[in-house]
Amino acid sequence: ILLGVMCIVLLGFPGESSGQGEDVQAAPTAGATPDALLAKSLAEKEEIERRYQAAVNRIQSLPPARNEGRPADLEAIADPAFQTGILEGIAGPFNSQDISTINVWQQTAESGYIQVFAGAFSTMPKQGVLVVVETSADRLNSTEERYPTPGENGPVVIEQVSGEDIYLRAADGSELVFDLDNRRYLSP
Repeated sequence: ILLGVMCIVLLGFPGESSGQGEDVQAAPTAGATPDALLAKSLAEKEEIERRYQAAVNRIQSLPPARNEGRPADLEAIADPAFQTGILEGIAGPFNSQDISTINVWQQTAESGYIQVFAGAFSTMPKQGVLVVVETSADRLNSTEERYPTPGENGPVVIEQVSGEDIYLRAADGSELVFDLDNRRYLSP
């Protein structure tokens, strides 16, 4: 604001006369007496102060800004509901050139969210894999752990979840069970 006031003082409001040279006449300095130079300098300073006060008064007479004295109101972005269960078409938080996912099971947990992605390694399509992603409640931190299937039976798909057991079917029809609590595969 101070910069704006100073610009108005020195340049004037747009469309208005600046006032320079109107109240104080330019006088040649050659041959001027010290008293004359002092009077001219004092008159210039008084003119600058008068214009400054006029600019401050004009700015103070303007209507207040819409959000004067407080930050602008921000609209909250709706946090989409976290869908739970077995879902199709959800991309994982990893490079699709690394892992191809078929489906995911996701659930809220005490510490935030847990997601288990099922599929295969993109470079080894016969090697199935589960990727367990745990995300903090504020969604700022997450961990990722990968669990390749015991055999190369092709990509795996999550068929059902019961408690902490995740039931999988591989592309060749074989069935697997993954114990989420202990992070290991069990015999079906």
